[in-house]
Amino acid sequence: MPTKDKEDVVVSVDSVNANKAPSFTPSSDITIGKNIGAYSRFGWASDIDDGDEGVQGLHFELVSNSNVALFSDQPSISYPSGTLRFAPVRGQTGIASVGFVLVDDGGVANGGQDTSAVYNLTISIVESLSILVDGNVISWPDNGWYQVQEEGTGTYTEICAGVRSCEVAPGSYIVINHTTGERFKGIEVVEEGGDPSGVASSISVDGNVISWPDNGWYQVQEASTGTYTEVCAGVRSCEVVPGSYIVINHTTGERFKGIEVVEESGVPSSEASFILVDGNEVSWPDNGWYQVQEEGTYTEVCAGVRSCEVVPGFYIVINHTTGERFEGIEVVGR
Repeated sequence: MPTKDKEDVVVSVDSVNANKAPSFTPSSDITIGKNIGAYSRFGWASDIDDGDEGVQGLHFELVSNSNVALFSDQPSISYPSGTLRFAPVRGQTGIASVGFVLVDDGGVANGGQDTSAVYNLTISIVESLSILVDGNVISWPDNGWYQVQEEGTGTYTEICAGVRSCEVAPGSYIVINHTTGERFKGIEVVEEGGDPSGVASSISVDGNVISWPDNGWYQVQEASTGTYTEVCAGVRSCEVVPGSYIVINHTTGERFKGIEVVEESGVPSSEASFILVDGNEVSWPDNGWYQVQEEGTYTEVCAGVRSCEVVPGFYIVINHTTGERFEGIEVVGR
């Protein structure tokens, strides 16, 4: 009988000492436009747990990818931030199902588990995401974290953020998808009965090409100088230089004002030399209108100044004058 008791104790100790599987909580699937460039999402993986009271080393592994050719840089997740990163092949569209696991260094002795369950993510690279204008309401088709700013006076005042739609007064607006880094400039909201507004869902901008989905007779006019010079007409698409344009559907009489074509700048990384970090101060060398946001929550820390003192953490710096975004700016303090 004592021998049996001793065996029971040994089995119990082995069970207690067995490594427990790590785990994490994934976020949502990702949809971005094909010309965004390198993409990162801080905290895509959260509640990261080694299963053993935080005493083990951890790392993420990509275990499956249904469309490797879609990416120039394959998807990855960094520890401990849980930041998801990837870079699609420029200009290519497609869908990839990828799988990640979290691995600890506790081993598998005594029946232990050092690998989490597989968490799957669908990444969709599409032609472009559309901003919709219906009366005084600006909206968007996905669950990204969007911000609407007033553009008409050049102050870039925030109107609303973190919602699915935004009711605004007539005027010109910028809509920023902070989830992907996409910016939609020149969104026009007009008085009822006026011209149709903004970048309606039927007008697409892809790099330097403006296009439309139907066979109507369209004309593109240059609007930056106010001369309304015809750029092209009677075609299905129009390649233009950066600037502001009006697109007119002469078949229906619809007019789409404030179509903005900007220089392609991609999504600059934290390695950019022109965002400076000195102790707790983030700064930049020019007189552009900059905004600093806390990465993950996108909370504004400061805006419209030449430098910004912050607490240690990760930040996004946006140059609203040029549209450049600098993600993953790390401040460790003095």
